[in-house]
Amino acid sequence: MWGAARGGPAAPATGEPQEPGDMPEDPPAAGDSPSTGGEYGQRDPDTGVAALPPLDPPEPLRIAEDGSPSGAGFYIATERGYFAELGLEPEFVTFESSAYMFPAVAGGDVDVAGGVMTASLLNAVDRGLPLRIIADKGRNRPGASYFDLVRSTRVIDEIQTLEDIRGRRFAITSEGSVDHIFAELALRAGGLTEEEVEWVVIRDFGQMNPALANGSVDVAMHIEPLITAGEADGVLDRWIDATEFAPDFQVAVVLASPAFTQERQEVARRFMVAYLKGLRDYYAAFVEGVDTDEIIDIMTRHTPMKDPELWRRVNKVDLNPDGYVIADSVQFQVEWFKEKGLYAGDVTAADLIDHSLVDFAIEYLGGPVGQ
Repeated sequence: MWGAARGGPAAPATGEPQEPGDMPEDPPAAGDSPSTGGEYGQRDPDTGVAALPPLDPPEPLRIAEDGSPSGAGFYIATERGYFAELGLEPEFVTFESSAYMFPAVAGGDVDVAGGVMTASLLNAVDRGLPLRIIADKGRNRPGASYFDLVRSTRVIDEIQTLEDIRGRRFAITSEGSVDHIFAELALRAGGLTEEEVEWVVIRDFGQMNPALANGSVDVAMHIEPLITAGEADGVLDRWIDATEFAPDFQVAVVLASPAFTQERQEVARRFMVAYLKGLRDYYAAFVEGVDTDEIIDIMTRHTPMKDPELWRRVNKVDLNPDGYVIADSVQFQVEWFKEKGLYAGDVTAADLIDHSLVDFAIEYLGGPVGQ
């Protein structure tokens, strides 16, 4: 039941990364191949990678992003000059809601946008908005997930297993949200249904810690850095990593439209090259320990997390350094929205995902990094 606070089959993966051995030994001489000369210039004698000259004059690049940590690829590419060196001038814009953002992206007023899989995205595509998912922008890292199922410290002795959630007050931010999907998957893992808990909608994640402390809710599907803060304050217990019941889940994506990917293709290709360089720097910093201090400094300037030490303690959002999204997860979410009656159309993951720019950037950068 819902509290008073309330206001399928997987599609085949598309554009999967190629193994190094699958790359052609003798690329065609077409001018639009990053492996050859043509408009991309000659290969660098040291790296063997063809030059991608900057656009002259520089072109504007409008990015819809709200300061989420999952926008790291945008921020790093901006601050480290990856956009600038390719002749792009990034500008960050924000929208009050996706109802305004989707038409702006579809019409080319905004070039790329960060977003999550929602029923509103699917319904917008059904209405004819040509929105496409072009790259990864967030997933959960196994054992160190950005999302976790937490329980109030008041009920640790009473809630020991997922089955113990039966009849408890369970907090999410909204019906049909990513955290709602995770919460329902946790219930399934415990052999429970949505009807066996009392849902409490708390639209601001920032209000979940007080609710856990004062007894308004017992468990919550929560996010960083609020989980780490709640642990430090003694109000919650980081209980179960989200990847225990939602492995290989695509949380956030980069959206664009043909107005960008096709009509402004030279801008789009350069965007993706710079974006992947940013993703790889993020991966190197938080997985391999390379230039971590510098990347943390960039993140504190672009996100609400201003404390560098907090960045070292929290679970970070995972970003694929090769940029590919998890097609099976996208299709699962489409089917989930249908099951809940939030979407009734025929859009599939194959309709939504366009990895052509990622494929281009991967080849240009010399091949996949892999995770």
